[in-house]
Amino acid sequence: MSVVNTVLLLVIFSVGQTLSEYILTANPSQVEFGITEQLTLDCRFRGGSSSLQSDIIAQVRILKEMEPDNFTIVAEVKDSAPELVNVGLGPSANISGLVADVASSYLSIHWKQATPDILGRYRCDVVGFKANQDPYIDRTAVLVLKQSNLTVENVVDFIVRQKAELETKLQDQKVYCDNKLAVVESSIHQILEAIRMDQENSSQQFQQHLLELTAVLEVDVARLMETGVLQYWPQGTYALLMPDSDCPNNAGAVWQTGIVVFHTESTDRNYDEVSTPSHLAPPALQRNGFNNFITQQFCVSSDLSPGADWPRGAYCINRVGNVCPSGFGSGYISWQNEVTGSQSSSSGKLPDGVYTLNETIIDYCCRNDGDHQEPIYLPRARPFYLYRYNGTCQQVVGMQASPEFVTFDTDNSNQDAYENQFHPDGAINNVHIELCYYTQT
Repeated sequence: MSVVNTVLLLVIFSVGQTLSEYILTANPSQVEFGITEQLTLDCRFRGGSSSLQSDIIAQVRILKEMEPDNFTIVAEVKDSAPELVNVGLGPSANISGLVADVASSYLSIHWKQATPDILGRYRCDVVGFKANQDPYIDRTAVLVLKQSNLTVENVVDFIVRQKAELETKLQDQKVYCDNKLAVVESSIHQILEAIRMDQENSSQQFQQHLLELTAVLEVDVARLMETGVLQYWPQGTYALLMPDSDCPNNAGAVWQTGIVVFHTESTDRNYDEVSTPSHLAPPALQRNGFNNFITQQFCVSSDLSPGADWPRGAYCINRVGNVCPSGFGSGYISWQNEVTGSQSSSSGKLPDGVYTLNETIIDYCCRNDGDHQEPIYLPRARPFYLYRYNGTCQQVVGMQASPEFVTFDTDNSNQDAYENQFHPDGAINNVHIELCYYTQT
């Protein structure tokens, strides 16, 4: 069996102790760095009868072994403070939990994608009071995340699963479009049948009936087009910022995704900021101890869309494949991340650029060959982002354009730079980028 890369294998075992009323589990049971998505640690009641049923639950917490035999709380939920606490889990972790009765209390940590920093030993403690008010702590067995090897068979299995998911999505879109087109086809057949049946009728009656059926057809077609599902994203390779509603979902659109975590200024005062409201995919801003982070996620076109060229206008997108689509100029923005103990990271399919611990360069494609007030046609089934260029958001047919922004507090060495004029509106030192968020009107 050939080994192609070092990855993460999830191994669970228990340290000998009295059986806990609660259990700490992980799903899925096997993950690989950069491949496995949606990893969850979950602490909850194991079920069945319990000696704790009449007791009071005060706190549920998950701990991680930071030093040998020294477990530190990394997430907790309390009955006296319903806010969920995220301590030391990094910018990619989200937690959820509830303190109620014994059977309903739980605490979960969720990672969108497996990364090396989740390795370690974890334990769950449930703290409460017995019926006589004596305090107690119910501790689960230790769950261990450790490193192993990725085999060729693992990679093949991942590719097969991804292919099956893609085929399912495309089949769902085909069924939806077939149903809509069947409605239109039925209306056309009715018109043809009316023509055949009304040939012997008077000209005035025939024309009136034909107008009525044509009006019905126009309404059906308009409703189908209004959904945006039959509109195609433009051809070529490019990337868009991912909103909190995920990547666009339209006929012919197949997206790959990537994520970049930027470690921003953390030595002096930090000025990271996003607009209010902001619809960037979460978590956009995070603080971990004294460290500050901005996270951006991208939807990357795989060049499978059968759409036309990008329309004339005034806007920017991200460059992919070392060349911009027809009609765009290419440029970049560069800056320094936090240089002291940088924790910047990236994974997945990303726009062209450089993403290292200390340096960031992001390439853009911009055009200014049309009036931004003249609406252009783009798919509108889901919200999406464009970058603002030349002062005002580009108008899109059937969409409401809302201005937003994101500001990166870059390292205080003031080494931010533009390559040329082909970059989104904004400023450098610190890097400020103007965004346009589009939703259906």
